[in-house]
Parts: sequence; C-alpha cells; structure tokens
Amino acid sequence: MGRLGLKNGERSPDPYDFKGFKGFKEYYLIAFLYKVPIATQLLIILAIWCLIRDRKEIKFWQNEAFLLLPFFFYFCTLSLTASQLGIRYILMIFPFLFVVASRVTVFGEEAKARTRVLVVSMVAYLLISNLSYFPHYVSYFNEFLLDRKMGYTILADSNLDWGQDVVYVVNYLQKNPEIKYVRDFNPMTRKLLENEIKTDQIFNIQQPQVGLVTLGANMLVGIAEDPKLAQFTKFLRDNLKPVGRIAYSYLVFDIRAQDLAKFAESSTQTISVESSDKT
Repeated sequence: MGRLGLKNGERSPDPYDFKGFKGFKEYYLIAFLYKVPIATQLLIILAIWCLIRDRKEIKFWQNEAFLLLPFFFYFCTLSLTASQLGIRYILMIFPFLFVVASRVTVFGEEAKARTRVLVVSMVAYLLISNLSYFPHYVSYFNEFLLDRKMGYTILADSNLDWGQDVVYVVNYLQKNPEIKYVRDFNPMTRKLLENEIKTDQIFNIQQPQVGLVTLGANMLVGIAEDPKLAQFTKFLRDNLKPVGRIAYSYLVFDIRAQDLAKFAESSTQTISVESSDKT
C-alpha cells in the first residue's frame, strides 16, 4: 500500500473501503526485494543456480521441481490479484524457498571450504540485519532501503504498521509534551493513544501550528477520514521529509511557518494558520 492504484482516480471517503483500489503486478516482487533479507535472497539465488548447473545429476523434475512449482504458482497467481495488502499474503512460499536454499550446503567436494565460508558469512549477515530491527520486526526492510525513515515510500499497511508501536509512541509523547500527535485513521490505535496523552497534544488541522508533529507512516499514503487531514498528510509526503522516527512506523516532521504558508496556498480547504513559539 505504499503504492496504490485508484479506479477512476477517486476513492471512497471511508478509510476501510478498498473497493476503489486496484493492484499492480510488480507488488509482490517489490515486497520480496525489500522485505526479505538480502542474505536470504542471495542464498536462494545461489541455490537455484546450483539446481540449474546440476539439473541432470539431481534429476530436477523428479526430486526438486515440487519445491519450485508451488513458489511460482502462488507468486504469479497472487501478483495478478488485488489482494496486495502485505507480504503476509505470500508467506506460504517461504518454506519451499528455504528448503531450496539448503542446496548451497551440498556443493562438490572441491568447493566445500568455500561453501562453508560463504554460508557462514551469509548467516552472519542475516543475523545482523535482523537484529538491527529488534524488536520491531513488522517494520523490517532490508538494506536496499538506505534511510529507514522512508519505508512508507516503498510499502505501507501491514508491511510497516499494524499498531505494534503504540506503546513506544505513548512513551515518546509523554516525555515530549510539546510534540503534536496527528490523529490516526485506525480507531483502535487512535483510542489507545488518546487515552494516554494530553488533549492539547492532538494536532488541530483547523489551526495547525509550527513545531514538531508525529503521525503513523500509513497516514502518508493518503488514508484519512477528514479530507482536510488527507490534504495535510499528502502535503507532508510531497514536500517534507521526516526528521525522526518513533520505532519504525511513526514519523516526526518539523513544520515551519513557511511550510504552513505553502500548505495554506495549495489547500482547497479554508484553514486558519496559527503561529506558535514551540519547537
């Protein structure tokens, strides 16, 4: 959902109505490239190369094809559907791929030493990559994403945020009362947060102020119940970059006076801009 297709260029005002969305065929390819650890991808590619190289000796169609055919079937079939709300929809392909990847441990005798070094190196890289996100694994992106604050520009929805970071956001806002919270479109998340923070910390779209604001990354893909708020989050996405993050699914933006002036000019809604001394 970092990238969404819209039928007729419009969508329903209901943030949970996805009837207006259409998928795009490369969605799961992009999800695979960014969400699967690079070490795992390299091991799978190397294993497939080994299968191709040794296809006659290993009797590929008799002993190995049943591992790859389900992968291609599910991957291609789901890529042609509109069920593109997260990499979780293709989790069934990974057991087959992990068994295929084990092929790298059965090189010929002359390559055993090199194979051992390669596999150990890849496993070490895999552990480092995964542990670097601990304990925020829902939001994991591999190193193809250079700036971890920018994951929402690639994929969103359950690839990034499933409400798992609420406790971190509450702690952050309680320690930083000057920061405003942009109300989430998810009513459960919104309720949990607003029960724990001060009322004056809630961002007022009718009178936006300069200073730091935080919001869920999913808000930046255009999902908001309030049309004015949807315009504001679109403005943030198109004109500003986050200056910080809370865990990996909430972002912090620094709103300046010139930003609010530019937003007021571009907005189709009448919005009163209020200055503030808070930073």
